Amino acid sequence: MELTAPKLFQPALDALTQMQSDQFVRVVLRAPEQRATSDEPKPSDFDTSVAYRMALIERNSRAHLSSKSLIEQLAQSLGLSAHSASTLNAVAVEGRAGQVLKLLDQVPVSHIVLDSPLTLSQPAIFKNL
Repeated sequence: MELTAPKLFQPALDALTQMQSDQFVRVVLRAPEQRATSDEPKPSDFDTSVAYRMALIERNSRAHLSSKSLIEQLAQSLGLSAHSASTLNAVAVEGRAGQVLKLLDQVPVSHIVLDSPLTLSQPAIFKNL
């Protein structure tokens, strides 16, 4: 399988293709930007700036919902776990590396981040106690 990607996330794809296909992996996928179909609300239509901001967030959330839903549905059909962020245009996907590569071959994404485990080191002042 030959996947091509913008240089921005080619390192993540390279890492995925070098993994064992059954290795567990977590990636965060950014869905392509979608234009909102409704007109942008006007600040004068709202009593407060908070209400205006909430309307903008809701409008953007609706615009991104379809692309995030597509990624989630396809991920789940491949046996992957997928969860989308409510206010971001991102979906976290967990599962086998081979299945994640199959997903990436089927859905358009604008960015991929390969999650790395965190390692905590012992502070230098405590090393020799």
